[in-house]
Amino acid sequence: MRFKTIQPNNPILRLEINYQRRTIPRWLQWFDRFGVIVLAVVISLILLFAPLNGDLYGSNAGLGPETLYLLVYCVWLTQLVVIIRCVIAGVNVMRHHKAWWHKDILSLSGITRKQILIGKFWSSLYQLRGWIVAFGIINLAVVALMSTDLAVYCYRSSLEDVRGEAIRGVVLSPYTAYQLQAEYCPNPRQANQYLLIIIHAVATSILGIMASTAIGLVGGLIGNQVVGLTIAFFCRFVPVVIFTIFPDYPMWSGSIIIRWYESAWFSLADGGLTGSLRSGSFWYGPDGRMMTIEPILRAFWAAIGMYIAYLVFAFFVSHILLRRQGFLSASSK
Repeated sequence: MRFKTIQPNNPILRLEINYQRRTIPRWLQWFDRFGVIVLAVVISLILLFAPLNGDLYGSNAGLGPETLYLLVYCVWLTQLVVIIRCVIAGVNVMRHHKAWWHKDILSLSGITRKQILIGKFWSSLYQLRGWIVAFGIINLAVVALMSTDLAVYCYRSSLEDVRGEAIRGVVLSPYTAYQLQAEYCPNPRQANQYLLIIIHAVATSILGIMASTAIGLVGGLIGNQVVGLTIAFFCRFVPVVIFTIFPDYPMWSGSIIIRWYESAWFSLADGGLTGSLRSGSFWYGPDGRMMTIEPILRAFWAAIGMYIAYLVFAFFVSHILLRRQGFLSASSK
């Protein structure tokens, strides 16, 4: 469905899309629509194929701390870039027509506050449609990376064990050669569980971009552009700061880099990437057993709840700011 057909009678939506096509540089339009997807595909391929070099998939206890730390930093940096782009898009789309937003003009044209908010919001997502796809690709690549690592670990057998020859390499077999895998991977995850993880990963990717854009709309209604961006970034990164330094973790004195693994609530800091990273976790809890799907889904649910709260907050605050700034008469909807 084309974005401009979601509300075909909304003049703000049509106006914003036409304005973007006329004023945004062609190279930036291409990058927002296609370039960022190409970049996401390249990053995803690197994530998936890099462990093949050095035979890291499923070896010992998985990818290893160095590779895992690099992965965590990579996905966090990716999400930071996505948040910044979405907030800027939301602020800009709300500000560039404020000069002609007068109460009399809007009242005579019959435009309501709801139409303004929906039109601005959907036009921002129209501009960011490539980022939505790109961020979803990276999130799914992380799920595929961690899940593959777990699956190979559970079914891995060395060629030496299989053929009795000291040949370096691995094969996949329907049985487990190592006692360690047999003990900790008695029931590898089923296809329906992976499907649930994929659905939640896609949902958090889309809702995350929507929430950041909505917060940007709020910032666009406050002060000048610098003030609006500052307030929008502050609101968006409040949970990041709180749940990064929040000490209520099983090993809260440990490094921040491992907190995504210690508690599902860290998903409020990294916006659902905790769930994607946990999709291939080997151990969970003091008994060292393989992590079940429930704590993984709780991480996704925490992020989804936060994003929905952001969307509701942004709608009501933007509605109040529009009314107080006199864009529409008090009798309008």
